[in-house]
Amino acid sequence: MAVPSGIRPPHPLNLKDAPVEGWKIFIQSWKNYAIITDMASRDNNYQKAMFLHCIGTAALRVFNTFSLPVVAQLKDIIKKFEAYILGETNETFERYKFNKRNQGEHESIDQALEASKSQLKEMEPSVSQATESLNKVAFKVKGSHPEKSSFTKSTCKFCGGDHPFVKSKCPAYGRNCGNCGGRDHFAKVCKTKGPRTKRKTDNKVRNIEAESSTDSNLD
Repeated sequence: MAVPSGIRPPHPLNLKDAPVEGWKIFIQSWKNYAIITDMASRDNNYQKAMFLHCIGTAALRVFNTFSLPVVAQLKDIIKKFEAYILGETNETFERYKFNKRNQGEHESIDQALEASKSQLKEMEPSVSQATESLNKVAFKVKGSHPEKSSFTKSTCKFCGGDHPFVKSKCPAYGRNCGNCGGRDHFAKVCKTKGPRTKRKTDNKVRNIEAESSTDSNLD
C-alpha cells in the first residue's frame, strides 16, 4: 500500500532534553503513522526498517548497542527502547537532573515550574514523592516570593499600635487628636508640634494666675 500523500513520518526521537516524554510522543506518533500507512500489512523486515528510519540517528546509535537476534520482531525492538528509556537507571539519572535543576537566567518562573513538572513526569514518582518534590520547586525558583497580604500586621502611623493595615482596625480612625485637634490620629504620633507647645504655655500661665490668686486671698 502506498503512503497517502501529505502524511509525514514521525519526528526523530529526542533523547537529549526529556527522553521519557520524547519517547511517549514518538511512539504515539509512530502508532498513528502505522495505522494510516497500513504498516501491519507489511512484512517484519519492512516494519523494522521503517521504524529505525523514523527514529533518528541518535536513537539508532542506541539500537546498535542492543543484543537482539536478527529475526527479532518490531515489538521486541520497542520493548528494548522502553527498557532503556524508562528503566531504573534512567530514572535515577532523571532524579539527579531534577535535584540539580535551577531556574535559568532568562527563564520565567512559569517556565521553570513547567520544566520541573515535566521532569517529575520523567521520574514518575508516587503521589507523596511528587508533592514533596513540587514543594521543593517553589524554593529552588529564584525570584519567587510570596505575595504580601494587605492584612499583615505592622506599626500604624496613625495610632502607633500594631494591627492589620486596614482602616477599620485602627483605633484612631474617626477620633480627634489631643494635640492638634485633627482627625484620624492620636497625639503620640502627631507631627504638629506648635499647638502642644502653646497649650503647655497656656497651662503655665493659668497655674501662675491661680497661685497669685491664692496668695492674695491669704493676705
